[in-house]
Amino acid sequence: ANRALGMALEEAWKGARTVEFARPEALLQYSLPGGTVEIRVAPLFVFGRYRKHSRALAQTPFHCPECRGRGCPKCGGTGRIVPGSVAEYLLPLLEEASGAEDGAFKGCGREDVDVRMLGRGRPFVVVLKGPRRRSLDFEGLRARAEAGAGGAAEFPVLFPVAAEITVPAGQW
Repeated sequence: ANRALGMALEEAWKGARTVEFARPEALLQYSLPGGTVEIRVAPLFVFGRYRKHSRALAQTPFHCPECRGRGCPKCGGTGRIVPGSVAEYLLPLLEEASGAEDGAFKGCGREDVDVRMLGRGRPFVVVLKGPRRRSLDFEGLRARAEAGAGGAAEFPVLFPVAAEITVPAGQW
């Protein structure tokens, strides 16, 4: 049944796409009793590196310990101890561009808010759940994120990876 469905899909797509059984981007689950089809889209993983030039910028949102992000007099109603983060400059752009249901920024290690991250930069992975688009303009997204950061952060490396693939030598 899988093979027949795969061939039918490839024929319907008229060569624009092929069915990939080893690492599928989506899984179709057909229920025989009810005749229903459920589609599960595989997450999209984006690898990158960031450099943080500002000592007033966090890696991820730094919520106020008093109100836990809801807003209080201690944080001036913002819910934050530090106003911005590296993740906030990039993650919303990737979620919007991919049409993802949700996303998560996973930094490799942590650093204090008041330090800069220079050199080759700190590696990170963004996990985009349920993306509707997988082919993105990563160069354009990188430029938009850097413009939004206003010089506080830059993203010299940004590209998609499959979960099972190792990152190219020299990028990690």
